[in-house]
Amino acid sequence: MSEKGGKAEVEVVVPVYNGLRTLPACVDAVLRQTVAPGKVWVVDNGSTDGTYEWLVERARGEPRLRVLREARRGQAAARNAALQFVEAPVVAFTDADCVPEPTWLERLLEAYEDSGVAAAAGAVKGHEATSVVERYQSVAAFPTPREGAVVDRYDFPSVVFYTANLSVRTEVLRLLGGFDERIVPSDDTDLCSRILQAGWKIAYTAAARVGHRHRARIGVMLKRLYEYGTSRPRLLRKHSPRTCYVLVLGHQIVWRGAVTAHVNLTSPEKVCLGLAVLSAWEPRIAAGLVAYWAWLAAQLGRTARARGLEPRSWWELAVWTGLHVAEFFATNLGGLRGGVGNRVIWL
Repeated sequence: MSEKGGKAEVEVVVPVYNGLRTLPACVDAVLRQTVAPGKVWVVDNGSTDGTYEWLVERARGEPRLRVLREARRGQAAARNAALQFVEAPVVAFTDADCVPEPTWLERLLEAYEDSGVAAAAGAVKGHEATSVVERYQSVAAFPTPREGAVVDRYDFPSVVFYTANLSVRTEVLRLLGGFDERIVPSDDTDLCSRILQAGWKIAYTAAARVGHRHRARIGVMLKRLYEYGTSRPRLLRKHSPRTCYVLVLGHQIVWRGAVTAHVNLTSPEKVCLGLAVLSAWEPRIAAGLVAYWAWLAAQLGRTARARGLEPRSWWELAVWTGLHVAEFFATNLGGLRGGVGNRVIWL
């Protein structure tokens, strides 16, 4: 075990709900790190598929594996339940459907040589992605910088790092009150925002890699994106109240006043809908819709190649483009719904 002064450098927290199919590979990968964690806290959040029973049995042969149960539902509550027991100076988080690479913790810990860094995050890649839906998410999900970066100031929309691959100084996380259980499932975005607002830095290293088992069905994927959308207005009201953000052609216009709002005038689903409506009035505009679709496909193709994934055919790229438009529709529909309860305009 890698330790400093007799104390483990890092402990790991993994929340799980009905994760029996994926959790064993996650636990094995975390326990086999080149920098071994002092303890691995797996928090069962009310599983009914035998996950808890498997964990209890697995822990009998591994003293570092600690099993908790948390009745309050939600990953934020599960993570907070384990946080009170962590003794290491750094706590790392991943999810039950993730498989970290062997050097994951080693690469994350290197960032803490800078005393101003409160958190370190890494890349989230697709793991064993085979279906067209899984492969699309391997291209579009979990966007992060391509190279190493250090973020040192907050600005909405904040740079997002994900609890699938995130570590934090334990003392800082406790000072900030842990994860906000009211902001689900964007509690990781909220935490990153609070870290930056408190004057700390977040380091990103592309070499700290975690594989994520993406959702294989379109409906399940879109449902999750909708859920993320519903939490965005609460984030905006919490961190940027009475501020209006308008996005047009890649530019963001900001002004402060009495309204809290986020309006993306050129998100893909709005552009496609607008061009389709105009095409009904003037058929020649349909050529613009085809050109825009081709442009989106080209963008996705470039992103895929940058992530080491080559489209298998032109039709797969076309399906990815359709999924991309559907992703924005689901997320913004969730934002519209979430805005109603939070007195936020989200379009």
